[in-house]
Amino acid sequence: MSDSKVCVVAGVGPGTGASLTRRFAREGYQVAMLARSAGRIEAIAAEVLGTHAFAVDLTDREAVQATFAVIRERLGPVDVLLQNAAAGSFKEFMDLEPEALERNFQVNTMSLLHCGQEAARDMLDRGAG
Repeated sequence: MSDSKVCVVAGVGPGTGASLTRRFAREGYQVAMLARSAGRIEAIAAEVLGTHAFAVDLTDREAVQATFAVIRERLGPVDVLLQNAAAGSFKEFMDLEPEALERNFQVNTMSLLHCGQEAARDMLDRGAG
């Protein structure tokens, strides 16, 4: 475990998530990158000092809880959470399937609840974050 502050970036893709990861790593944070696909975040972890890849489906509450437990064990308590996971459906209203809207809700809303509650535990315990 490091003495550095810990930042979790939930939803690391090639754009915003990767940029946020690099920015916080430059500022001296240990950055835990969360994404479904391991390949991209493992490549960033190999390239950027202070970054750590955690492949997880952010819509799976138990998997998120287990991942945050590992982050706490390896890096320490969470100081910053950046929620960047997003999904969208780009169809005409009459062509939109309810399953697609449900998936978007799980990614856009429920993943924030899962990650936010886990990060808030650390922040409330310390009175900071």
